[in-house]
This record gives sequence, C-alpha cells and structure tokens, in this order.
Amino acid sequence: MPQYIPEKLVKVSRYKNFFPTLDEEIKKDIYNRMKSLIEEEKEYCDKGNYKHMAQILTSIAMYEVFIEHGKSENEAYDIVSNEMWKFLDPSGMKKLAKKNFFFL
Repeated sequence: MPQYIPEKLVKVSRYKNFFPTLDEEIKKDIYNRMKSLIEEEKEYCDKGNYKHMAQILTSIAMYEVFIEHGKSENEAYDIVSNEMWKFLDPSGMKKLAKKNFFFL
C-alpha cells in the first residue's frame, strides 16, 4: 500500500500542474488539511484506491483552504473544478458533464 503523504498525493492528482503555482502559505495549509483528512478518512486509505483518494483529498483540502484564505465558496469551487477539467480534457469533458448533469 502506498503511503498517504500529502506531497505525494498532490503529485499524482489532477492538480499536479496547478499546485506549484500556488503561494507557499497556501500549499502549506493544503498539506496540513490533507494530513487531517487522511486521519479522518483512514478507513478508506487502505483499500487499493490511492489514486482515487489523491483526487478527493486534494480537492477537498484545496477548496477549504481557498475559502480560509478569503475566496467565496463559489470562487473556491470554480478554481478547483476548472483546474480539474483543464487536466482532464479541456476540449469537451466539461460540456459533456454539464449536459449529462441535468439527466441525473
């Protein structure tokens, strides 16, 4: 089982290209929040879902830390979701997701 270390999780997450652009204080706060989340969710951290947890833990920590640093909930959501979509496929995945969202 891979170790659940925030710095390593970020490096395999969809935010690995965006994360280095953040201020050092924000990075530190995200890593600290991820450490707390790892502890809170440790029962899910040993079931062969390392890459999946890397996405979830990084996303949650970034969202919460952006709010702590003065972003509104909408701004924090937009930053996190836009960076995730940029990593996946900026050409069409976001449009497809919005279209299918209405059918849920």
